[in-house]
Amino acid sequence: MQSAQDPKYRYPVHPVKSCPKTEEEWRRSAEHLKCSYDRTLKQRYLCIPNQKKTALLEFCYDLVRPRIVEGFCAELAGTGTLNHESCAHFPTGCPNVSYFSDEIYKYPKCLDIDTEQRCFRVEPFCQNR
Repeated sequence: MQSAQDPKYRYPVHPVKSCPKTEEEWRRSAEHLKCSYDRTLKQRYLCIPNQKKTALLEFCYDLVRPRIVEGFCAELAGTGTLNHESCAHFPTGCPNVSYFSDEIYKYPKCLDIDTEQRCFRVEPFCQNR
């Protein structure tokens, strides 16, 4: 796997075609990147879209295990900050409970992006472009 270290991020990120879809796949990907999987440690494995929705990125997050509030998906922004992006307009698949960022695989609509149109595929305006 080739690293896509972007100078704007404070840690290495790797573009991927898709993010893990189950807890077991998540665990294997964490091991592959040598990220911790213990829920109490830093350097947690994450796989989420970048802010522009041009790529899915996997990386070892360098802060504590962030919680994403109900009605939001996560995206990687700034120098490596996790943003919350509202998904209330999704017809289906928007998280209806708060969740930890490393449990985003439970909400696949938050990970299904159209990189050419730069949007979540489930968004009505994404399908009509």
